[in-house]
Amino acid sequence: MINWYKLEFTTPVHIGERGVGIESVTTRLHSTTLHAAIMNALIMLGKLEPKLDNETLINVASSFRVTTPSPYIYSKHPLYWINGLHVFLSRNITNKIIHYPRIYNRIIRALKRVNLATPYFFNEELNKCQITCEDMDSCNNIEIQCDKRTYEIIETDRLHGNIIIEKGVVEKTIYIAEQIIRPKNIIDRVTNASNPYYIGLIQYYKPLIMGVEIVDEKCISLKDVEDALKLVGEIGLGGKRTYGFGEFRYSKVDMAIGHRNNFRTDKKTFVVQGLFTPGLKYMAEILEKSIYTIKIHGSRSGFTGAIRKPIITLSEGSIIECTNNCKGLIVVDEDGFFSKIVRSFDPVKVPFNIHIGDF
Repeated sequence: MINWYKLEFTTPVHIGERGVGIESVTTRLHSTTLHAAIMNALIMLGKLEPKLDNETLINVASSFRVTTPSPYIYSKHPLYWINGLHVFLSRNITNKIIHYPRIYNRIIRALKRVNLATPYFFNEELNKCQITCEDMDSCNNIEIQCDKRTYEIIETDRLHGNIIIEKGVVEKTIYIAEQIIRPKNIIDRVTNASNPYYIGLIQYYKPLIMGVEIVDEKCISLKDVEDALKLVGEIGLGGKRTYGFGEFRYSKVDMAIGHRNNFRTDKKTFVVQGLFTPGLKYMAEILEKSIYTIKIHGSRSGFTGAIRKPIITLSEGSIIECTNNCKGLIVVDEDGFFSKIVRSFDPVKVPFNIHIGDF
């Protein structure tokens, strides 16, 4: 089952890569970042030995999965990452709209910007859903009418795209977070030279909801993960922690939906809820039958500038089709100075009531 935790950030967050003059920042707290932070906290708490061999580290890392946290905008349900809905729903736009190219294009653009959806949507038969507009002049209110419920597309800030949610549940526009640039200045004590630079930060105005799935309790228990989360929240997540960035409070949340039993499992299609890299043996098979976006995760990070090998990953919300080969890759990078860095590209996955081959 998936256990849910609410993260409330009390300070801005800096998770990014080194730059010249300005440090970039990611707009999401990727699942692999949280997973690695939990692994490091388990070592700091003495629950793991600091010098385990790579095989043992991989076994421990694969014993639990996490999600990329999503915005916590209403209290009953989590939101799930999903992309590529324009592939499935473009043919479901009603005939009266197809004759208006401008409106048709507006709907397609809105679907392409969808990044999050309510869990109910994952159980709908998308072949039977119809997309309509209340106002044919502006098409500001886009609705998706399915057998079980009527949904609407809600706009959020630029960082999180659009959300598909039940009609009338939340306000029309949701402001979740913003990206800010904070100037800093370093003074050389010898030469008195000034070295200004800028730090990219994400300021969250809504809590985030994170899912944790325990795969093997013999290695890591849910209590261990909770203890690690508490420590990570106190010392901060991401970079520039000496400035106090990345601090958060966490609390366990009971969700009305989100347990695996709430989903139909007779399908073999899943939506990954974090950065996912198939095992090399199954890479070609999974990518051939999936809808995904690609990103490269790697490069230098941390205060030591440790090199992490670049990994090709499928982004959050990618839709994959697989049976017994859904396990993702887990990578161990040698820091060479302090310790090893364990990165998991095997996030939580949720079933999706669709068959990609039908489209």
